[in-house]
Amino acid sequence: GKVYDQPVYKLLGGEVRDRVKAYTHASDLRGAKDLVEEGFSAFKTGGWVVSDAGVEERRIPEALHEKIRDLRAEVGPDVDIMIDNHGRSRPSAAIKQIKAIEEFNVAFFEEPVPQENLESLAMVRNAGLNTELATGERLYFRWGYKDLLHRRLVDVIQPDICHAGGISELRRIAAAAEMEHILMAPHNPNGPVACAASVQLCATTPNFMILE
Repeated sequence: GKVYDQPVYKLLGGEVRDRVKAYTHASDLRGAKDLVEEGFSAFKTGGWVVSDAGVEERRIPEALHEKIRDLRAEVGPDVDIMIDNHGRSRPSAAIKQIKAIEEFNVAFFEEPVPQENLESLAMVRNAGLNTELATGERLYFRWGYKDLLHRRLVDVIQPDICHAGGISELRRIAAAAEMEHILMAPHNPNGPVACAASVQLCATTPNFMILE
C-alpha cells in the first residue's frame, strides 16, 4: 500500500461496503448500557457465568438465561448480543446453555466446546439448535479451517489476522468459507495495527459479518 500509495482494500480489488460494523465486550448490565450509549450496536459477553461463590456446572444454563434476559431487557431488541463460551463446556452442557438463551435472539454462540475437537462441535451442531455457532480464533492458516468448513460445523468463523497468516491468508480463508455459505467475524484483540489491517480486509470481503 505504501509503495503504490493506495489503501490496501483497493489493492485487494476494491471495497464491497463503505462501513465495517464492529463490536466490543460487556461483562454486565452497566457495561452494556455504557457501550450502547457510546454508540456500539453490538457487544459480546461471557457464556460461563461465575461468581465469587462459584456456580455449579448444572446451574450454568439457568444463570446464563438470567444474564442474557437482563441484558436484552436493558439494551432492547435492536442491539446484537453475542456470547463467548471460550470452549469451556462439554457438548451436553453447551447444548443446555444454548437452549437456555435461544429466545433472546443472540447473534452467535462462540466456542461452545473446545474448537480443536470437531466431533464435540458436531454433537452441538447436530442438536437441532436455532442459534448460530462461531469458532476459529485459535485455528491457523487455511488448513486449520479445512475440515471445519467442509463439514459446515459453524455459521461464523473467526480467524485472527495476527494468528492465521495475515491479510492474504485471511482472504483465502474467507473465500473458502464463502463457498460454504459461512460468514466471517474476525477475532481482533491485538491492538490498533491489527485492527487497521483487519478493517482493510473486511471492507473487501463479501461474507464479512462483524469485526471485534
